[in-house]
Amino acid sequence: MRALGTRRRGLGQDSRGLLSAFTQGFPGHTLLTVTRPGSTEVSMAENRDITEIEGYHAHVYYDADTKEAARVLCEATRDRFGCNMGRMHERPVGPHPMWSCQLAFPAEQFAEIIPWLTLNRGGLTIFIHAETDDVLADHTHHTIWMGTMEPLNLDFFGGDKT
Repeated sequence: MRALGTRRRGLGQDSRGLLSAFTQGFPGHTLLTVTRPGSTEVSMAENRDITEIEGYHAHVYYDADTKEAARVLCEATRDRFGCNMGRMHERPVGPHPMWSCQLAFPAEQFAEIIPWLTLNRGGLTIFIHAETDDVLADHTHHTIWMGTMEPLNLDFFGGDKT
């Protein structure tokens, strides 16, 4: 494992060609360039303060066959960490392309909840995003996927999606 701030280049693409990333450390900044097929390149060289993140949402995706497993996971997460558990939707809601249940928690719980979900998700896809003052960026750039990346319905947000 490399120490933070060391130079690292050419991570390449995964087996499905979904992601290319190149990073290079320089004082106070990390430059990350991400390219997905059919999208534009996104570069970030800002040094934004993490206090901009008010909390996180983890959307657990499921279907008729995995609904009970999703319910067990969401209830266990709620009971273990005291996070807010939304409804078990049996249709796509908002920008989410699948049935889903939202878990909402403060930023201070990220380091507890995300590793626990990582180890206990049982193959379910989980879409995680930050909550800042930019809801579109929260769903497009401030994201983490566990499992299969699903295309979101960005038309839900209206306006320009770039």
